[in-house]
Amino acid sequence: MNKIFIFVLIFISLFFLFKKENYPDIRITSTLMNNSASSVDKKITRPIEKILFQIGEIEDIKSESVYEKNIIDIYLKKKPFLNVNNIKDEIARDILLEKEKIGSGAEILFDENFNEIYDVLIGITNENGNYEELYKKTENIKDEFLKLKRRDKVTIKGDEEQTLYLFYKSPYFSNLKLANDLIRKEILNINPTFGGGYYEAGKNIIELNSENKFQNEDDIKKRIINIEGKPIKLEDIFEIEKTVKIPKTKLTLINGKRGLILAVSKMKGTNGFLFNREVFNLVQKLNKKYNGVEIIYNKNLFKNNYLYFEILTDNGRNFNETKNIVLKSEDFLNKNNVQNYTAFIGYFPPKINKKVFEGVEKPNFAAFIIKTKNKNKIKREFENYLKNNFPIVQIKTNYKNPIKVKISNKNFDSFIKQKENFKNELNKINEISFISDDWGRETFSQGVKINENLAVQYGISPVEIFNFLNGFYNGITLTYYFKDDVRIPVVLKGKDFVDINSLAIYSNKVKKIIPIGEFAQIKPKLIYPKILRSNNEYYAIFTIEPNNLQIKRKIKQILKNSYNYEILKN
Repeated sequence: MNKIFIFVLIFISLFFLFKKENYPDIRITSTLMNNSASSVDKKITRPIEKILFQIGEIEDIKSESVYEKNIIDIYLKKKPFLNVNNIKDEIARDILLEKEKIGSGAEILFDENFNEIYDVLIGITNENGNYEELYKKTENIKDEFLKLKRRDKVTIKGDEEQTLYLFYKSPYFSNLKLANDLIRKEILNINPTFGGGYYEAGKNIIELNSENKFQNEDDIKKRIINIEGKPIKLEDIFEIEKTVKIPKTKLTLINGKRGLILAVSKMKGTNGFLFNREVFNLVQKLNKKYNGVEIIYNKNLFKNNYLYFEILTDNGRNFNETKNIVLKSEDFLNKNNVQNYTAFIGYFPPKINKKVFEGVEKPNFAAFIIKTKNKNKIKREFENYLKNNFPIVQIKTNYKNPIKVKISNKNFDSFIKQKENFKNELNKINEISFISDDWGRETFSQGVKINENLAVQYGISPVEIFNFLNGFYNGITLTYYFKDDVRIPVVLKGKDFVDINSLAIYSNKVKKIIPIGEFAQIKPKLIYPKILRSNNEYYAIFTIEPNNLQIKRKIKQILKNSYNYEILKN
């Protein structure tokens, strides 16, 4: 019998220990695929902010823009009988009216569950690492928790769909005179995915459906597409690999094993002691029901009995790089006999109180929750390990006496200059052991500036160039097929990173392969992983750990010179 391991990671029953703070009344989340944080800020954040500033009941607006995603938090004025739902409806109407002025293709949603707090997080792994089996067992355990009288929501975190990848065998695939649009057209011809329709024709009803011809990966490998009249098997030009419900940019590792998180919240007004006892009894039952179950149950996690680390890599798109750093970091934890830890890669842990664990999902992010008796020693050594081995990583952790400073400016260029100057001034103070700001470390990316006049001479449009590069580096969905009622996307993608200068596009007009550099200028461009704004100003919050409390006076002296600043309370 395969063993299932259940770890009760977090249990909190004394929420009154945390003072109530000012939290947003409304949250808007947006998605704009294949756009950097700067583009998301320009195309989504600022146009929506312009709409919001016209609504009189709004007191403050804060936003976080990262790669492909955006969060806007709205704080309302404290008035009696203020109806949040009416204001939400007004905002939705105004956004709908101005939708054409907001980034083309942007998906804008009101996040109804942004303030959801979970009382218990349960990590579940299984011995053989089979993801499908793990998910099935987690659903069974979820059913057990749904029987609790005092529970509210029970949610599985970290689940994703299956994906079939067609990886280019060579970056020089243009030699085969292939283009993404042509490949997509050919595959759709043999595997249509149109939704069909439902029509009334007099007294008759006509229902149309497309039956996907693809049944499995072996079936796809043998399929033939026509390239300039020549039949070519898909397996001859692509490596075809299937992932089985493994997330592309989201992963949970519990003590080094792939896992899922079951998040449970108690019913409002429920007696915390009784809920605690109900969960404890269920844990004992699960311990007997599943052979080999290991339970780690500790309700005092947040009484300074844990370590919390966040890391953010330079490359805002690279999930695999982040995952590899986490896997290498686990070697350090294992060598130091840390027995209980969980890593959340690509997404924030489910929110467990109003002060911690909330943010946008992003592939260059990871968080660790570490339980250890040698807390101070592990904290110091793990931080040094990350700094010494991964210079591309920005680290954030729970420090004892942090000083938090917010600086802001309406002008972007002035703000960036001030932010860097402030960081440089802080680095000159020897008594400071740690400095971070919540924008993350900027990085140089490959900027591609297309000369449209040159491109058009080759018969290549900017859209074709975008689709070509997007398909190779990010992947494009060609079609779907169904297996056991599960819809599985078929994605075309480059398997390994390739220098953009080695790529070329086939020009049908001149019948030649044209290197990207022939019609585009490729040069480094500075990219910020995160853009933060508050009430129409750019802002950053610096977290500083001093070796002694006298440092605050030196920091204030620096700030008084030329900064719009605020020293925040912890």
